[in-house]
Amino acid sequence: KLGNYQQVLADSNKAIELDPNLAMAYVNRGIAYGKIGNYQQVLADSNKAIELDPKIAMAYVNRGFAYSKLGNYQQVLADSNTAIELDPNLATAYLNRGLAYSKLGNYQQVLADSNKAIELDPKLATAYVNRGLAYSKLGNYQQGLADSNKAIELDPKLATAYVNRGLAYGMLGNYQQVLADSNKAIELDPNLAMAYVNRGIAYGKIGNYQQVLADSNKAIELDPKIAMAYVNRSFAYLKLGYNELAINDYKTCARLGHEGCQRVLRAKGVSWL
Repeated sequence: KLGNYQQVLADSNKAIELDPNLAMAYVNRGIAYGKIGNYQQVLADSNKAIELDPKIAMAYVNRGFAYSKLGNYQQVLADSNTAIELDPNLATAYLNRGLAYSKLGNYQQVLADSNKAIELDPKLATAYVNRGLAYSKLGNYQQGLADSNKAIELDPKLATAYVNRGLAYGMLGNYQQVLADSNKAIELDPNLAMAYVNRGIAYGKIGNYQQVLADSNKAIELDPKIAMAYVNRSFAYLKLGYNELAINDYKTCARLGHEGCQRVLRAKGVSWL
């Protein structure tokens, strides 16, 4: 709770040394590993905890969190459902499930799970982040802003809250605020690809196409499967007269499943397969 995860690791290791069958020690160690980004170790510790005690809900929450970081969203849903079945009052289980539904595009379910998480823990900043993103995706940008602001109030260092607020501001046409929020998100987490995507969109709106290229390249470096980065870069290439490069990016975007890119290429009779 105090954020000293190295000490959590040390104490968990000692507890496991003293009692290798103490399931909660693996749960605690898994939480700490998650906080420092070692998701494979989170999986290992969660699996061990579940082996020792299949009824510890937090072990499934931890494992679901690790799976979300590794992109296995169906497994996140499965682990979240098990955690909720074991403990219906565990806010983080709804949080994880809402995140998975967000990645799968089911924003109504994101709203439902986020509302439940907030009901159980009104100070859970990430639940407001999830809900704010869902509202923005469903076209309610003012509520997206409100939830992002609440998340930032609860945790001013939560980079994804600035990303989501930037998304809402972008849809409302406030591109200077998108730049400000994207810059803040990047300051807090330089490896957050969507922050560069948002900033690239804003730079495109104000005509700074070289910066769109730079931000798109960075986003693609961080996450080669983020379709919107290729959309942004293609837009910049077109504006700068690099038509062939633009088409190549559209093909990549289409191969990633982006329906807009597929529609454009289909209309031009261009195959992306």
